[in-house]
Amino acid sequence: LADCRHWMEHLRRQRPFALSEAEERLDNQKNLAGRDAFGRLFDEITSSFRFRMTVDGAERELTGEEILALLYEPDPELRARAHAVFLGRHAENGLVLANVLNALLYDHRIECELRGFPDVVTPTHLENEVRPQTVEAMMTATERHYPLAQDYYRLKADLLGLPRLRTSDVYAPLEATPQRVPFDDARALV
Repeated sequence: LADCRHWMEHLRRQRPFALSEAEERLDNQKNLAGRDAFGRLFDEITSSFRFRMTVDGAERELTGEEILALLYEPDPELRARAHAVFLGRHAENGLVLANVLNALLYDHRIECELRGFPDVVTPTHLENEVRPQTVEAMMTATERHYPLAQDYYRLKADLLGLPRLRTSDVYAPLEATPQRVPFDDARALV
């Protein structure tokens, strides 16, 4: 049983919020057409997005991963265009994506009420095996150190020669030409 100790302790912490067996079965069935379906819908919609953009003088159709990779490029205008195209495509589908988010949030709230959680973040804390006080202390420390992050972004803007760092510049390389590692060399490194 020692091998199962962690799992059993996790189950024990979840026990006060468990429903009856019949209610748990019903909840699982409901989720197939509810929360799980909305999660799949979001994934299917956003993974089907294609982004048309001119890169290196050629019109290209990019996947989400490919356009996000452009945020790491040295050219600030390329980064800004990639960022705008990415957000624009999502904005075109804003009504559907917002409704998916709202449905998921509403479902989560109802689930929390049915299970008797004191608030909507308790299930996350239980899953992550962290006490609410620990999260609160981390949030307080993070907020207290906002000036440190602001200093970093001001410094990065200076190093990039920009008056102010835009969202599209957050991942910009500090080197003018980032090092490209051929696949075989990269594979040899790992």
